[in-house]
Amino acid sequence: MNKVILLGNLTKDVETKVFENGGKLANITLANNRSFKGKDGNVVEETTFVDVKIFGKSAEIAEKYLKKGSRILLEGSLVQENWTDSNGNRKSKLLVRCESFKMLDGKPVSNDGKSTPITEVEEGGEIPF
Repeated sequence: MNKVILLGNLTKDVETKVFENGGKLANITLANNRSFKGKDGNVVEETTFVDVKIFGKSAEIAEKYLKKGSRILLEGSLVQENWTDSNGNRKSKLLVRCESFKMLDGKPVSNDGKSTPITEVEEGGEIPF
């Protein structure tokens, strides 16, 4: 089983890419905060930054309604991306492929200022490549 559930805030506005077939990809980075008591008894704050990819109709909704600071709850799976950089070095990183997300900031408002009742989004499309 490969299941990830994260609660956090976007660290920057959504970045999107449109594929030749018209499919859309939205990239976000989610900041997840946690608090715990350290060995000395003091509260320690820790933030983890997670890169997330959102595809299809969900990417369109993310682009329209999410912005830096938006709070979301998302479900997805952990994937590893591998590539070779311009110097020929092999690179890899772990990220989350979002399957669904829920907007937690109340009634979302699009960039045109109109509100919408959509608060939960599930991925229904294929990966566009």
